[in-house]
Amino acid sequence: MAKANEMFQCQMHYCGYVYNPDEGDPKRGIKAGTKFGELPDDWTCPFCGAEKKDFKPLAGPGSVLWENVRNWPGLKDKQWEEIEKRIASGDVQGYSPVAQRAKGKMV
Repeated sequence: MAKANEMFQCQMHYCGYVYNPDEGDPKRGIKAGTKFGELPDDWTCPFCGAEKKDFKPLAGPGSVLWENVRNWPGLKDKQWEEIEKRIASGDVQGYSPVAQRAKGKMV
């Protein structure tokens, strides 16, 4: 099963399609197991036609989550280190830093 950092999401505001390597893009000849980086350069989003450059990983470096969490006001370095490890590993299922902050677990 692919981790979040192995899946890429289209960043076009009206789309949100997620490329999952476990599924590939069989209607367009992309076999299951094909990593995002292995897609042909001319591959585009099957829903909106966006180019590969318009996709970001769901987790890990370069993801929207990564950038948003890093810029939270008041986030201490030690907290970021723990969050960074989890996001980088792709372990983001059930992860809600906003909820943790609201419960007082994050200062």
